[in-house]
Amino acid sequence: MSLMRFLFRRFNSIKSNFSDFGVAESTKSNILSIEGLESVKKGDIISAGPYKAWVYALFHDKVLAAILSESQVDYHGPVSIDPDFDLKIPIDVSESLSVSAFSSTSSSNPSFKAFLNSKPPYKHLLSQNQLYTGYQQVDICKPISLGQTSLFYGPSNKGKIKLAYDTAETFLKNKHAQVVIASPNPLKYKRNIPKAIVYKSEMAHSEVSQYFIPYIALAHASYLRDKGHHVLFILDDLLYHTFKEKTLFHTEKIMPTNLGSLAFEHSKHVSKDSSLSSVFILDKDTNDDTHRLVSESINIHMQSISSQIFKFDSEDEILSKQTPVLDFTNIVDNIIPFQLPVYAKLRKELTELFISLKEVKSTEDIRKKYKINSDPWDKYLILDSKYFLTLLSQSAPLSIPELTAFLQFVLWSVKNETISMFKVDLHEVRTEFLAFFKSLDTEVEVRLRKNPESVDAEWALDQINSKIIPRFYDHAKMKGWLRDFKDDYEELLK
Repeated sequence: MSLMRFLFRRFNSIKSNFSDFGVAESTKSNILSIEGLESVKKGDIISAGPYKAWVYALFHDKVLAAILSESQVDYHGPVSIDPDFDLKIPIDVSESLSVSAFSSTSSSNPSFKAFLNSKPPYKHLLSQNQLYTGYQQVDICKPISLGQTSLFYGPSNKGKIKLAYDTAETFLKNKHAQVVIASPNPLKYKRNIPKAIVYKSEMAHSEVSQYFIPYIALAHASYLRDKGHHVLFILDDLLYHTFKEKTLFHTEKIMPTNLGSLAFEHSKHVSKDSSLSSVFILDKDTNDDTHRLVSESINIHMQSISSQIFKFDSEDEILSKQTPVLDFTNIVDNIIPFQLPVYAKLRKELTELFISLKEVKSTEDIRKKYKINSDPWDKYLILDSKYFLTLLSQSAPLSIPELTAFLQFVLWSVKNETISMFKVDLHEVRTEFLAFFKSLDTEVEVRLRKNPESVDAEWALDQINSKIIPRFYDHAKMKGWLRDFKDDYEELLK
């Protein structure tokens, strides 16, 4: 009986050892298709002759792995699981990275395999802290909390990257804040953001490096979160990353992005002192059918895991001329627990304004259809909208006091029917108002700057209405910027 037990154990040992071996064949440079390796797991490192390869995907009849080398490698032969080798996260990264930077076993840096194998919490708790972008189109109309995953989706050149990078600069002004940017497309990242950690691909890097960069960047972001930071992770070209995955591994079907799912899972670690928020930028390529189909497929998957989806497109003539192009007129007045009280109040008033505007437009459309004449003052809100929509289409980030005061100035001007009295460029009005507001050094500005969460919304907006806006109109009148009411009415008739 003891001999049988020995032989049985020996057989299992031999079987187990064989399950760690396989035979590989290059499907293209640096990509291996492997048979065998029954015990392999996704993310394992395997030895292929003198090379190391990272296991990307498991199928019932094969394993796909990427060789970690900047040179072009074609390999045919035996492979085995290397349990002692681990990729390390290069936490001292500069503005470029290749696979050679994170394939060292001697480094004391955190483990990439440990990141892949970590088990995030089952529940995704909602943070009570807002992630401020400085843009009213987001902070007021469609706010984001810390720990959420957001998708910026739309055609190229609509301001997606501008908004993401501006958000990064705003985010870095907070204590214990870190920004990690993954830029797999060598032509994409051009702005220098001080203090941001940038994983930037170069033209000389291999396709494997370009594909790997976002994964290592996300692992680095998670590491910083675990060290007690609030972290913002940005992938500035999700479409490029997905196509790189598709071409590298010859995936016939468009697979859901693993990176998006990883970011969503790791964003579940939310606490008062640390969080991981993610922004994915996805181009809606309308000029190429293949790109369009891939983009639409990614969009469907990302919508299932994203807390907020921002569509960078608008049919409105005024909004489409601004950058970023975000149609913020379709907001819904609901309770958002993490939004600042003063922002929640402004959101409510903006919602009421846009509802009124839509009702007036609907009535005017009916009148036009049945050729019913209307007095210009019956549709003054439509005529005024070219003024206030232009002012509300923000193209640069503002601080909390600035954004609060400026939005209230616009709302007050609409209610008092003075918004169309300005005869100078509206961008000049914005610049002048913000400079005027800063020069006053009011109590409301100080309190909104130091502790905005504790400021009573009614008090703050009343202070702006009574002590700031009337003085600015006097200031504008002295500068000769205002029409009189007769000229204002005639302007509306044009």
